[in-house]
Amino acid sequence: MLKAILFAVAGFLFVAPLAQEANEALSSGSSAPTTTVAPSTTAPAITAAPTTTSTTTTTVDLSGVDWDALRQAEIDSMRTLHGPCGEWHDLAIQVGWKEEDWPMLGTILRRESNCQPEVFNGADAGLTQINQVHKQWLADFGWSHPDDMLDPEKNLTFALYLYEASGWKPWSFSGDVPSEPRKCNEWLDLARQVGWPEAELSKLSYVMWRESRCNTDSYNAQDPNGGSRGLVQINGFWCRPNKYDPKGFLQSSGILNECDDLYDPETNLRGALAIWNYGVTTHGYGWGPWNV
Repeated sequence: MLKAILFAVAGFLFVAPLAQEANEALSSGSSAPTTTVAPSTTAPAITAAPTTTSTTTTTVDLSGVDWDALRQAEIDSMRTLHGPCGEWHDLAIQVGWKEEDWPMLGTILRRESNCQPEVFNGADAGLTQINQVHKQWLADFGWSHPDDMLDPEKNLTFALYLYEASGWKPWSFSGDVPSEPRKCNEWLDLARQVGWPEAELSKLSYVMWRESRCNTDSYNAQDPNGGSRGLVQINGFWCRPNKYDPKGFLQSSGILNECDDLYDPETNLRGALAIWNYGVTTHGYGWGPWNV
């Protein structure tokens, strides 16, 4: 008890002087130190006035432009620069043809299709006249004949595959035109009578010999276009209704009534001449259907 009282008295004696000093400081007017806050360094945000963009639309009247003339001028320019069928040069290079192969390729395009991508003669299709015998190979690429071969890019691409496999052979004459004496001489006078040009008789004689061995009754059931008949082996495409001619080309030409009429040598030679003339008129070359 006595200890507690002594501790209490000692504490009072220690605290009291401190309290007295504080009271004296306050009474003398001294103030407690203040803390100064640093000024803000953040600049006030400035709101920009919205801008307005003015757009002017100009309409050009193109109704009087001769687009065909412009396209022809472009074609003429490319042919001047790259030679025959020069309008297809850039696409050929794009799909992988080499520049040094272009002169021969351009010549082939001119000879085979007259530079026209949608040419189809019943057996050969497109710019390079890809033959139907390649249907299975085309199928391996997911392409069909003739439809996909009428696409210039696909045609030139597949032609490149052919070239890499066989060189220029797929577009060359399959054999030299026989020198005199000509083959199938017994039919040349009849060919002259129905109108075949004298300059074409050497090729015609070779075609008769190659296709039928000069046999008027020859028939090839393996031809996928309805078989081929007679001296020059005209196939069924030319004597049957099709999407290009609802009556049949040779029927519309007044040459025959049915395909079996082609076993008659005169009818066969007349039909062949009509087909040859059609090739010359539309493609610039008449021997395409016979791969000559």
